[in-house]
Amino acid sequence: MTNGPSNVIQLADDHDVAALAKQRRIRNTIGAALGRAYPTTPWHVSVSACSTAAQITCPNISTEYGMVIHCNGETSTVERKAVMMAGELLERFRVSRGEHSNFDHIARNIQGQARHGKAGGV
Repeated sequence: MTNGPSNVIQLADDHDVAALAKQRRIRNTIGAALGRAYPTTPWHVSVSACSTAAQITCPNISTEYGMVIHCNGETSTVERKAVMMAGELLERFRVSRGEHSNFDHIARNIQGQARHGKAGGV
């Protein structure tokens, strides 16, 4: 008699699940702060496996290049850093921080990425 099915494959242990939950919390916190600060701008937030850094990109500018922030400190500190860095990204590409973000003026390569994305701005 067996204790359970032998064909079950475990993809994550308790530690992995906790790490993924932490990544999601950080991602959601930063995403919500960016949504409040810049409601008409799309954002993508990815968090490192160890949850110590987050990359913020604006897909309307580039999906490859963006801003990186360290995720240490209190939640309010991380939110403030994220909003500041996202604003800096918009500023570098001369995109309005106001209610009507316009990305039409950004020169793009054949893949649709901002030509000066790697350099960090126009």
